[in-house]
Amino acid sequence: MRIAKILAFVVVLGLALGIGYWWGHSQNKGDSLFRIRAIRSSQNGLISPLVEYEIDSNLYNKTLRVFKDDIQKVVDEKVKTGQAKQIAVYFRSLNNGPWFGIGEDEAFFPASLLKVPIMIAYYKWTETDSNVLNKEIKYDENLNKVLGNFDNVQYFKSDNPITVGNTYKVEDLIERMIINSDNNAKNLLVLNLDTPERLLNVYTDLGLASAPELRGSGDVLSVHEYATFFRILYNASYLSKDLSKKALELLTKSNFKQGLVTRLPEEVKVAHKFGEHQDTNNNYKQLHDCGIIYYPGYPYLICVMTRGNNFEDLTKVLQDVSFGVYQEIDVQIQRDGN
Repeated sequence: MRIAKILAFVVVLGLALGIGYWWGHSQNKGDSLFRIRAIRSSQNGLISPLVEYEIDSNLYNKTLRVFKDDIQKVVDEKVKTGQAKQIAVYFRSLNNGPWFGIGEDEAFFPASLLKVPIMIAYYKWTETDSNVLNKEIKYDENLNKVLGNFDNVQYFKSDNPITVGNTYKVEDLIERMIINSDNNAKNLLVLNLDTPERLLNVYTDLGLASAPELRGSGDVLSVHEYATFFRILYNASYLSKDLSKKALELLTKSNFKQGLVTRLPEEVKVAHKFGEHQDTNNNYKQLHDCGIIYYPGYPYLICVMTRGNNFEDLTKVLQDVSFGVYQEIDVQIQRDGN
């Protein structure tokens, strides 16, 4: 019986996609080929939990057209002028799912981007142990010697790093790790997981490779893979609704203002995380910024990863790609009168 239900579902889904594909072509609408709309529960602050999908023949006028070619031109120009050696971009509309990627499978070292799955691991832990966030951890001298002071090697430094000798609650460490990108707070949190599987499970549950923090490898994630973490937070499909919202609220408070948010209107809320890395073998820098842009009525996910000669040039790349995407969406929405 279960197999029969699965087969029936596959057949229905296939028919739905086929109808959507035919309808899109019959209307000569180009990018809007699939008439499947995501049905979500009502917007609840920063999250919009996913419920199911349905066919909607009126979806086209509400769908953002794919504008990959225009963003590709921005990327090509940045590489041509030497502002970056490599640029990868992932874009996804969070209303109805259209997405595109540019170099979306290229591997980069995500660096501080990996603080997001650490936060998710701790919040997942609280679903079975409500006292986790109140646990206190002392940042003592011996621990500092073992971990090393990683904040000293950051280019974009934390403006309020944790202090040796102080005791912090887990919740405070998570906030410092996300808002200030405090590396020492991150190291304390990883060290104080009751089992490595807490973090490993976040990756394996989402179908990603094993946690980079636990295997110490180099270039390990692409923009396409990393975007998964923000999608599950927005959809509230891995953590509870309250915890997903809590995580995104923290991400809106990020102190990093030199990337995705720089050229966007101040009133537009952005939940994002950046990461920086210096390649030891060739001295290239890597700078990334990924998150959700809450364009009114049309939230979208954007992840940009870069590699180049200096961080200041790479910040310009992040800014211009992000602004280019925002402009494209703004123009289309204003033109379509949505």
